Formats: sequence, C-alpha cells, structure tokens
Amino acid sequence: MKKSTLIVIFIVYLASIVAVGLFGMSVKVYDQVKYVSSITVSAESSEESALKLEQVSYSATDGYLYRLRVDFSKADTTTNASGEEQKVLEFSLIPKVAYESGEISSNLEAIVYLLDGNGQSYVDSEYISTDGRGQFLCHRNKISFQVTIRPKSGSSSGAKATIRVIVA
Repeated sequence: MKKSTLIVIFIVYLASIVAVGLFGMSVKVYDQVKYVSSITVSAESSEESALKLEQVSYSATDGYLYRLRVDFSKADTTTNASGEEQKVLEFSLIPKVAYESGEISSNLEAIVYLLDGNGQSYVDSEYISTDGRGQFLCHRNKISFQVTIRPKSGSSSGAKATIRVIVA
C-alpha cells in the first residue's frame, strides 16, 4: 500500500472516533433501583402539643421502632356530614428515607404505609381514616394501632420504621 492510502485510512479512522464521540448513543437509566438503608420518622399536627413521638429502639433487622402518643383531648370539634359535632385530630407521619448511596429524600412514591390488623379494623369502623400517604384523622380516643413504613420495592433488611400509635 502506498503511504498516502495509509494516511487517508488513519485520518478517516480518527474522524470516525471523533464523530462517534460527539454524536454517539447515550444511555439513560429510567427505572433506576435505589436501595434504602434506613427510614426515620417525624410527626406533625396543627396542634403540636397533642403529639409526643419517641424513638424506642433500633435494630439492624427490624429498623426503627417509635411510640407516638396522641393526646385526643386537644382535638378540634367539627361538624360531620349528618350535622353531628365530633372531635377530630389530624396528624401526619413524615418519613425521611436514607439510601445506600448517601442520598436523603422525602419521596413518598418510594414507600408504603401498612396498618396492622387493629389499625385496619379501626379504618373499617371509621375510628381513624388515612389517605395511605401518612396523613391520619382520629375520630376516637382510647385506641392503639401500629403503622409500618417500608420501601415499595425490596431492599436490605432494617429499612423500615414501625410506629406504635396510642390515642388517649
């Protein structure tokens, strides 16, 4: 081969590398899996003195365990659809999700709220109501139930928070 042919092949080779580098395919991950390392919880209400949240324990396998005491005597009085007055106390459980990558988020789409059997029977009896995103309305006192907050998708053990709610 001639020297000029080799030079032309080399120039075309370098030009193709530059063209692929500039106009090549890029990869974007749409369904990125993020592994949750821990979930911590805080509680909010319009009447802050009605709530007392305390962390009871932490276990690497069971995650955080909290106790939330709700003082129902500080509930607001409202009128329901049938015209009767009733006391209602609204509160929210706000999770803080820490991922294994070190990122911290309050993304509510990545977690689910699960009520124990007691809590589900209270929802069915309309003693409490929830929107499934951490907002609760209590209509009765002297009840207790448990809420577990965990990731929607599977993740490592201990990536959940369990809150024992006591309405007195």
